[in-house]
Amino acid sequence: MARHLLIADPDPQTARLLAPQLRRRGYKVAAVRTGSRALELCVMRPPDLVLFDTACPLLDLATFRQILRANPHTEQVPILVTGASEPTGEPAAPHDAFLRKPFNVDELLSRIGQTFRRLEAAQKARRGDQAMEGTLGQLPLTDLLQILGQNRKSGVLRVAGPLGIARLRLSAGVVAEAEAEGASGIKALFRLLLWREGGFAFAPGEPGPAGEIGRSVGELLLEGLRQADEIAGLRARLPDPTLPLRLTPRAELLDGEQRPLTAELLALVRGGATLAELLDRSPATDHALLQELGTLIEKGIVVPAAAPARRESRPLVPAATLHTLRARLQRLSPGRAAGSGKLLLGWTDAALLSACLRELGAVRELRGDPTFAPAVGIGTVGQLELAEGLVIDLLALPAAAELRPLWAPFGAGAIGCLLLLPEPIGPAHAELATLAARRIGAVVIVPGRSELPGDFPPEAAAVTGGAVEALREILIRASRLGGRPFAAPPAPRAG
Repeated sequence: MARHLLIADPDPQTARLLAPQLRRRGYKVAAVRTGSRALELCVMRPPDLVLFDTACPLLDLATFRQILRANPHTEQVPILVTGASEPTGEPAAPHDAFLRKPFNVDELLSRIGQTFRRLEAAQKARRGDQAMEGTLGQLPLTDLLQILGQNRKSGVLRVAGPLGIARLRLSAGVVAEAEAEGASGIKALFRLLLWREGGFAFAPGEPGPAGEIGRSVGELLLEGLRQADEIAGLRARLPDPTLPLRLTPRAELLDGEQRPLTAELLALVRGGATLAELLDRSPATDHALLQELGTLIEKGIVVPAAAPARRESRPLVPAATLHTLRARLQRLSPGRAAGSGKLLLGWTDAALLSACLRELGAVRELRGDPTFAPAVGIGTVGQLELAEGLVIDLLALPAAAELRPLWAPFGAGAIGCLLLLPEPIGPAHAELATLAARRIGAVVIVPGRSELPGDFPPEAAAVTGGAVEALREILIRASRLGGRPFAAPPAPRAG
């Protein structure tokens, strides 16, 4: 059944431009110029989505949204707000979104599709007690937890994201247990609330014991989001998380009676821990630890060690290669931002990934944390700003068998894959290279080797150098081939 869209925009040119193209894509479209007329049509026959421009006269966005949300027939209608600047202070529903003007039809279609996918995921979460799965792009974690809590769901929620695999157990809408990023309990839950990308799966079950946490989802979300805002401010005032910390002579002047958290931090700093290590080793929540550490730094008791000089490197590739690469990216990915792309870091061992990122930390074009070393890392670990307007995201993908199905959706559109393989190389590694080269269409380079076994696909190549040399080779080949080494149809998925 065709979806109904309502365009509310005082500029008639907007409707004349968008309506025909939306209709050609199967949507039914109505257009009005005022907020009051838009509200009238919504009440008479609720549309599937409203495009509401902030310049609409007679009824402003805040009032329009408030009336729609108060009506049970229209409370779930998503509103895609358009305008020159995003409105502030407006209470938006989880399925609302904003699109800045000027925009093109491809941007609009992408945002409409994303909105409908998110809405469908939320509706599925409300229905029955069946298992469900999706991505945090479709349904943000806070929205998902709120839905599960409001509907008093019981079961286990698993999330695979950039920093590993997290697990939450819920009992009748109450969070009982949480595990994430090597932590458990409240600390793990509050860390998990900061995740913005990854996939989730919810398996319903019977209500169980209250567990270590035993608090309602709503209460935890309010506290967790409040702490997240404060953590962002605290981190901005604290030193680089990769630098070791040290005590000053002022530490000797402290009284013998110290709070447990203070004593714990001083002991860890005395051992030369970095801020990142403090966060991992202490059982305290990140918010409590950062507050205490900030106080110790303000008092001059703890200071960061001197930062090591960053090694500069020559440009990764010549200017001519960058020009060709930019043109290729624009032709291959018209739906992405101009000059943007994706490059995979396929890894089989966390130590190999950590060593690779440390080596890439010497690349002057890299923006990100070169110490990222997760147990199971899925997600963006840095960006290469090769030139103005030419940005390549570095996406880490593990090669574990249970996570192999994620390679095709996560790696779609990647220009290349830097494949980190241990000794000895086996058939499973050859299958992984085939998946990256033929199903994803990426240039595959394996660093640290002079040659590859015969069962590797011919589209994969080896370089004797390390990660930087492999990265350089991928960019050069992708600029020549556009990230698609051959024109044959995709082979069946490996494994």
